[in-house]
Amino acid sequence: MPSQTTEAALEACIERALTGGVTVAAKEAVLQEPTPDYGGNGWKRGKPGDFNAEFAVDEAMLWQFLEGTQALRWVNRLLYCPLPC
Repeated sequence: MPSQTTEAALEACIERALTGGVTVAAKEAVLQEPTPDYGGNGWKRGKPGDFNAEFAVDEAMLWQFLEGTQALRWVNRLLYCPLPC
């Protein structure tokens, strides 16, 4: 079997190492929802539409992180200093 030395094969190898899986592209070249991650090194896949290029951050992942790790602080902040503050 010949080795795959394309850019797509390299990207798949990197994604598999970081997340434990690979995003599957459909025949229509539309990305399907990835399968759940098992293994990997703690990295999670994001969706291209969630990435804010101006601030270089995945907004959905940022909010999940903040809500999951600092929920009480966010509630207190919004109670005492509503957005924008």
